Amino acid sequence: SEITTNRFAPVSVTGEAGRPPVRVGPSIVDMGSGLWAVLGIVCALMARRDSGRGAVVDVSLFETAAAWMTMHSAMFLASGVPPGRNGSGQTGIAPYRAYRCADGDLVVTAGNDPLFASLCTVLGEPAWATDARFADNATRVAHGDALNALIEARLATRSRAEWVTLLDAAGVPCAPVQDVAEMLAHPQTQALDIVRPVAGSSIPMIGLPLR
Repeated sequence: SEITTNRFAPVSVTGEAGRPPVRVGPSIVDMGSGLWAVLGIVCALMARRDSGRGAVVDVSLFETAAAWMTMHSAMFLASGVPPGRNGSGQTGIAPYRAYRCADGDLVVTAGNDPLFASLCTVLGEPAWATDARFADNATRVAHGDALNALIEARLATRSRAEWVTLLDAAGVPCAPVQDVAEMLAHPQTQALDIVRPVAGSSIPMIGLPLR
């Protein structure tokens, strides 16, 4: 296999609007290229088993980065407008981003009208669901700045755990933004036993997410 040098990174759509681009934390293009290589090798082995012929597996960092820009590329090809930066939000869906709570950030997703109505009820603002600015997803996106400010002001009044309890009960997708220490201490991380000892080292490592 061949891994060529990456000559661009999809940072043009990462970060906050009006501010410099931000690199994604993990080296996802490097790791992703390795995963494509493994998938290609498995396919080549299966093909050799059936045909008796070998194959060359070719992957690159550039192609991996380009392939993961599928949605953003489609948006540009459809509209001619290069996608911008949306911080923690999702282009074309509102509300869908991280909001500041009393003790940290919480990602909340209410991408359709019933979910938005449920969110408004949980926040104690049912009238938002009938506000003309927020009547459907398209208008919520158009008035995203105003909507996000209203939501964040309400979420700032309680802790992440309190909001998670209330939003889960209402069926509104949400998840706290956890730092590395919180992620490693999470009950699901512990239950998966994915943090594994390494022979000859005192520092454990995250194991493969595959069984």
